Amino acid sequence: MYQIGQYVMYGNTGICKVMSIGPSEFLNPEKEYYTLQPIFSNTNSVIYVPTDKAESVRKVLSASEAHSYLSSLKDMKVEHFASRNSTLVSQHYKSLLETHEIEKNLALFKEASEKIELAIEAGKKPLQTDLNFKETSERLLCEELSIALDLSQDEVRSQLASALAE
Repeated sequence: MYQIGQYVMYGNTGICKVMSIGPSEFLNPEKEYYTLQPIFSNTNSVIYVPTDKAESVRKVLSASEAHSYLSSLKDMKVEHFASRNSTLVSQHYKSLLETHEIEKNLALFKEASEKIELAIEAGKKPLQTDLNFKETSERLLCEELSIALDLSQDEVRSQLASALAE
């Protein structure tokens, strides 16, 4: 169970703050909900997640876990999904994101980054699908790592780029 005031990672929304826990006046009054507020959103949106169905909510990484993942990124082995069919590539990337696991998100980020770099080196235009999913993955990683490491998202973005380049 999460606590009020705690930061959590919520699916592909990103980092949210638990604002309250309890019944909602808008939803089933018999159920308990986490009331989540995305912290990097430009809106004042609120998300209600039933406490008994919170599979897509997880704890934010600790600082030591974040450092460990960053240092392992360079040596992480990823297989490139070999297709120029954007629908198949999109399905592949979605399957990684839908797990809501940091390891899968890092693998997606690295795979898409490498594929983009290879395309550019070959004088080809990268697939828009690779670009879009890399952006989504990077946003989620930057949000979580910035909270875990108490850094700005720009500082985290720089650390991700360095970790890939090493």
